[in-house]
Amino acid sequence: MRRERVVGSSPSQSIDRNAGIDMNSEHTAPNAQDELALNVLMKMFEDNRVYQRYHETQRLNFGSLMVAFSAAILSVIVHFEFTEDTIALSFLLAGLGIFGFIASEKLYERTRFHRARTEELRKMIDSLVPYANILEINMRAEKNIIESTKF
Repeated sequence: MRRERVVGSSPSQSIDRNAGIDMNSEHTAPNAQDELALNVLMKMFEDNRVYQRYHETQRLNFGSLMVAFSAAILSVIVHFEFTEDTIALSFLLAGLGIFGFIASEKLYERTRFHRARTEELRKMIDSLVPYANILEINMRAEKNIIESTKF
């Protein structure tokens, strides 16, 4: 990717257009230790985002499976009418609902856990690379979404 530098009206306003970073600001170049820490934090950030998506996908798939099983059990109950023969299926349906609720909550808890980790990692990355303004970008994006959402 070709990087383009744009020079502003004064020499101190030279900006890297692709990154939005002030190239002449008073920051020091990262040393090898900071670079290594940044690489480790970025890898951990990426891993936790993948795990977060995985748990959310698992919850979605599990929910779909529970709906399909519930629909099948309900269709059997309706077909044979609600009699003494279908009471066992009714208890199975209730048990399936409880199990689905518990499993969904556990998967949601794992999603929140990885989301919290990514937020903390993002703060650490921002502290190592303060001129990237990661937190400011997130706050601006959140503000724009809130302002553009009318309901």
